[in-house]
Amino acid sequence: MKIKVPTSAVEIGMFVDSMEGSWWLNPFWKSSFLIASQKDLKRLTSSNIAWVVIDDSRGVGFKKAPRTVAAIPPEPRRARMPTVHVPPPPTPTPSARRPDFETQRVAAIIDRSKREVIRLFTDARMGKALERRAMTAVVDDICDSVGDDPTAVLKVTRLKKKNEYTYLHCVAVSALMIALGRHLKLGEDTVRELGLAGLLHDIGKMTIPTDLLEKPGRLTAAEFEIVRAHPENGYAMLMEDNMSSIVHDVILHHHEKLDGSGYPHRLSGDSITLHARIGAICDVYDAVTSKRSYKRQWTPSEALTQMRSWTGHFDPEILDAFMRCISIYPIGLLVRLRSNRLAVILTENVTRPTEAIARAFYLPRELQFIEPADVRLSSGLKGDAVVEIEDPERWFPGEWEGVRDAVLSGQQPTFATLGDLSAATVAS
Repeated sequence: MKIKVPTSAVEIGMFVDSMEGSWWLNPFWKSSFLIASQKDLKRLTSSNIAWVVIDDSRGVGFKKAPRTVAAIPPEPRRARMPTVHVPPPPTPTPSARRPDFETQRVAAIIDRSKREVIRLFTDARMGKALERRAMTAVVDDICDSVGDDPTAVLKVTRLKKKNEYTYLHCVAVSALMIALGRHLKLGEDTVRELGLAGLLHDIGKMTIPTDLLEKPGRLTAAEFEIVRAHPENGYAMLMEDNMSSIVHDVILHHHEKLDGSGYPHRLSGDSITLHARIGAICDVYDAVTSKRSYKRQWTPSEALTQMRSWTGHFDPEILDAFMRCISIYPIGLLVRLRSNRLAVILTENVTRPTEAIARAFYLPRELQFIEPADVRLSSGLKGDAVVEIEDPERWFPGEWEGVRDAVLSGQQPTFATLGDLSAATVAS
């Protein structure tokens, strides 16, 4: 039987079937696993996951009074004491504040990965064969950093220096592909190959002059044609290496687009594999959210807004899955909340992107507008969260722009003003 229990009640020997919340908070490789050791237990209980679902047919069952949950006795009545003024504690100085040890740990992992990628890519530039064992070790490191705190990976990799951009970009794309592969519940072996594919997707740029890669301004048409050759160059570099078809495919096809306007082969539709579609989304997202000398970096919400508007570029279902994976959504997007209300994403939180504000305005079961209410989204289980991205035409056919604009301005739409949509609206 499957039982939902607080993380604090989990014991060694329990089998975790699933965890709610963003994959960014998942401290493990898989969505289901056995708590086999004290290390596993500590890793889970020290994470931001509040609740898990356990399967007692595959492990230790949940007891009403588990050892890990101490019974809290009722607080005894105490005699009323006179009020005593206690001065507030002094404000800690910056040096006294507790440092973000997890971010520092991830930064160290990413720095080590970056240095190893630089070494591997330099060898490739000199015509040397890539060391599979060394690359696997880098992927293992990235997997570890993603598993513990994926948001910290992107914090670190967004601060790319000009001469390090290609290397840190490859590390970031690897981390994003690992996270998205996990979110899509692909097998562990496939997820690792996606991580390796992300790490090597731009290795063909090692055949391009450094001054061209690091040019501070926009490329000329002739220069762009040279850069556009990097997928085929990378594929040729690794053609004789013992790499999987996933790695070769992503290297060669991460710039293909669904409408056939990509390169190098102008593939379209079903000709583009799932792995290449994942690579395309992760590659572009990290590129546009990174600071470059010739353009302003976009915020995560701006990036996803633009990427959704580029019709024909990306697989829309995988792009929606990517947004759910990282728990970041474009402003103005229609979503369903855990509280079963429809809402519009209102603002983004630049410092904590997974905690944006949404404005709830509609009850889908009752087919009824409600007074708009702002909700701070949570990636855990303690607050409201996005559970689905909704199609506006399903709920408000032909009227969505009016509904959205009214909600964003704080007004409560009504069917009287928008027209009776009840007959056209599909109940949930």
